[in-house]
Amino acid sequence: MAAADKLTPPIPEDQADGVIAELYDEVRARRNGRVFGEYRMMARAPQLVRDALDLQDAHLHADDELLDAKTREAIALGVSVANGCTSCSKTHVQRARKLGWSEDDVTAILGLASECTMLPAYHRPRDLDPSIALAVD
Repeated sequence: MAAADKLTPPIPEDQADGVIAELYDEVRARRNGRVFGEYRMMARAPQLVRDALDLQDAHLHADDELLDAKTREAIALGVSVANGCTSCSKTHVQRARKLGWSEDDVTAILGLASECTMLPAYHRPRDLDPSIALAVD
């Protein structure tokens, strides 16, 4: 059995009823009218979805004296790219634009995040076997 066959399938919005339908309504209300895939994947554990929403609200959507909304969104975009989450990256690109980031700014953030995610490919083999010397050493 493939690993993907062992995953609990997401609950499609058109098949949600009862507590799950109420949960999706809450997600839509808190996330720009959409139920993103990660919420559909977690929906079999409703408290997990609520906890994820609360955590995101506390950190990404909070009023913060240390980091303004544009800075938080730039970090979220970079982390989404680093995590390889296409839907999250698209969402954060849209939010960055709404917060006033220019196309050049967004491109720079995406480029920096992409560069940073390449570094493990360089370091990881050396961490596993210190005798490996790459051409750039």
